Formats: sequence, C-alpha cells, structure tokens
Amino acid sequence: DFIALNTSDNFLSRPEVRKAISYSIDKSGIVTSVFGGKYYTADNPLDYGNWTFDSASSSMGYNPDQAKQVLIDAGWTYKYGNWQKVENYKTIRLNINLTVDADNWAQSATADLIKANLENTGIHVTISKLSHERYKTALDNRTYGMIIAGTNSSLSPSLVTYFGTGNLANYQNEEANNLLNELISITDEGKIKENTNKLIEIYKNEVPYISLYFN
Repeated sequence: DFIALNTSDNFLSRPEVRKAISYSIDKSGIVTSVFGGKYYTADNPLDYGNWTFDSASSSMGYNPDQAKQVLIDAGWTYKYGNWQKVENYKTIRLNINLTVDADNWAQSATADLIKANLENTGIHVTISKLSHERYKTALDNRTYGMIIAGTNSSLSPSLVTYFGTGNLANYQNEEANNLLNELISITDEGKIKENTNKLIEIYKNEVPYISLYFN
C-alpha cells in the first residue's frame, strides 16, 4: 500500500509540503498498530527482493522535527495552530484531504493513524472515507488530494504505474519520463539498474508517492 499525492492540488504541488508529510508518517507505528508487526515498512515500490534496486540508496525516514524544518525553510510559519503563509497578500493555511476506501478496514485504520501523525506535526488533515464505488470514482477521476491505494507487486515490478502517463499523482517530470522510456528498450543490466535507481531517487526526493508497507 502507498499514498499517492496529487501534484495538481494547490498544496500538494509544493515539494516542501510533500516532503513534510513523508517525514511525519510513522510507518513502523502503522505496521505495529494495524498489522501486529507482521508487515514490512516500505520506502519505495522495489524495497524487497528486486534485483535492480540498490538498497544503500537514501531514505526519508520518520522525523517530525525535520518535517517542521522543511516547512519553515520554505517560508511557512506555525501560528494559532496552523501552518500558514502569505501569498499575493492573502494568508493560506495548510489543510490536506486524504481519501480512503471505507470498505478496506486496514487502509481505513491506516488513514486514522496518518491523520494523527500529521496533526502531531501541525498539518491539518480531513479524511474522506468513501464507499468502495465512490472511492473507485475518485481514483478514476483523480478527485482527491492524497489517496491511499494498493497494488500487487510482481517478480518484475514496473515503475510505469508511478511515473507513466495518467499516473495517480498526476506527476510530470522530464527526467523521469526519459528514464522510463529508456527502460522499455534497453537490455544492458548495468544500465537498467542505473536508470531504476535514478527513478527511485526521484520517487523519494520529489515525493509524488509515499510507500507505506508490504504484506
């Protein structure tokens, strides 16, 4: 399971907000509370067992203090219980929507914990727990801020899901597109590993998605 952060959203289009959210989420706490410690926390879609991934590559772990610093460095101020910023003579206050399938008990419980994590950092979250049909409509139409989704990972998982046309984060990155296009045609193992790890670095540095856990 992972979170897709809609980069077309006013707040989630901002890298510092996406990074602050990532630093704020206690994945180990989620795995312990929701799954009794039987799942594995994830930093990216290729974390476990994929031959292309270099496990020594950098990670954005749970760090609430760093989350706050990222926002401060980008000009946000915490006042009166809100992260806020003046833009075009208008004060904007950070509030994120999180959509989840109410019929999926694990994802629904995870959403509650994520809300608590983010509120602890001062990031206000509104959860939309939708029926499965309404959730699917929101997913298809990209009408969400953040959304918790899941995918089955194959023996040879593809990053097209995360970076390809029409991806769940509405994320566009020219370098990522070029790397992805090369991966379709190249056969050299060294080059495949190189491109894959560059994509994973973009995934973690730009934070269009936040991987949560594997079963």
